[in-house]
Amino acid sequence: MQARDIMSTDVATVEGQATVLDAVKVLINAGATALPVVDADGRLVGVVSRRDVLRWAASRVPTRS
Repeated sequence: MQARDIMSTDVATVEGQATVLDAVKVLINAGATALPVVDADGRLVGVVSRRDVLRWAASRVPTRS
């Protein structure tokens, strides 16, 4: 068996200029754990995951001193 035999073909993507909130909405609506990030020409430039989003959000929570 090869990767293409189990891969998803109807893949949701987000452009690199999208906000984090936009990416979260797409992740949730697609029921995905990761989302390809594409440029204006549709070329892959990276991947954002739910873990990336959680790490980003956690870094913005104020801590008590």
